[in-house]
Amino acid sequence: MIVSDRKAQLSVFLDLLGAELDVPEHVDRELRAAYDDLAEFLREDPLRAGAEVYPQGSRRIGTMIRPVKEDDDYDVDLVFRRNILKTSTTQQRLKEWVGEQLRAFVELKRKRRPATAPTLSEGSRCWTLTYPSGFHLDVLPAIPNDGPSPTDSILITDREVRLWQVSNPRGYANWFRARSERSFLAERARLAKSRGVEIEAIPEDDVKTPLHRAVQLLKRHRDIRFDGPSDDKPASILITTLAGLAYAHGDSLYAAIGHVFGHLLEGIEEHDGVIWVGNPVDPEENFADRWRAHPERAQSFLRWARDAKADFERAGLAPGLDEVAKSLGAAFGVGAAKRAAVRLGEAARTQRERGSLRISSSGTLGRSGSRPVKDHTFYGS
Repeated sequence: MIVSDRKAQLSVFLDLLGAELDVPEHVDRELRAAYDDLAEFLREDPLRAGAEVYPQGSRRIGTMIRPVKEDDDYDVDLVFRRNILKTSTTQQRLKEWVGEQLRAFVELKRKRRPATAPTLSEGSRCWTLTYPSGFHLDVLPAIPNDGPSPTDSILITDREVRLWQVSNPRGYANWFRARSERSFLAERARLAKSRGVEIEAIPEDDVKTPLHRAVQLLKRHRDIRFDGPSDDKPASILITTLAGLAYAHGDSLYAAIGHVFGHLLEGIEEHDGVIWVGNPVDPEENFADRWRAHPERAQSFLRWARDAKADFERAGLAPGLDEVAKSLGAAFGVGAAKRAAVRLGEAARTQRERGSLRISSSGTLGRSGSRPVKDHTFYGS
């Protein structure tokens, strides 16, 4: 069963590599505390009744990754939703009102803890709170969409366009979760068993399915390929959507991630001569709409996706642990791959000596897996 062992060990390596891309726990706590602090501020004043703040994008769906460079900022996207009707405001008035609340929030932080208080700046669609400890919150003003759209649908501001823009970050997160529901439930149960707690005690944020890992790896490959600001850099929403469409539950983490890399481009369609990547919760929205005016970005995306597939496949063919680490390092970060290799070697050696090292069906290393690891090194080399 050499092939089976090979897939299993590659799966373990990929899971460890993905864990190296996760946001560190201390940073995660700081980010959560920052937007919880803002949410509490809104609840304190009755004039802001009905307003709420919640995360969107990678923070909400669990695919956020640490920056390639240690001194780069972490970026969290938030929705600032005010519960009023569209007929009672305009885009400009809503944007200004949210700005006023955020300025009041910043002033309060300066009075209480000036050393940690954020600064506020305005963009075309959102406001940005920049914290001195190395992260910023992009706050998007929004109101409920009172049209025939789903309940979670919102209307957002953009000073570059006249009409309200429609979005649904909660609906999108639900769609992404549903794409890997089977894997999500299985992994949550495995974590609960390994920690000796009830399933409900495992925070959803702790659960990483093969789809989560695939998106994280794709985003890291992109960040390394497109080092620095670039208009050609593939958007995260395109990567995440196409990965979600490509995902299929596999017999191992390695197989599932490989399927995403191999079928990523199959979600790109053509509607009346226009390249189309539809929003799964709003089919009228085309996430690739900007490619119409910038066809070079579409070509750049296609080249990058094909290169990512080739790099992943090349790593899978490497003959030994050192070669796998080197190949994955070139594609997804040398430091992360080296640390994953060290963790794999240390965990395998320690638990194999105790006779307790096992691998789950998804490729996670630990004591709660379904079968023991044989007494040999990576690929038997």
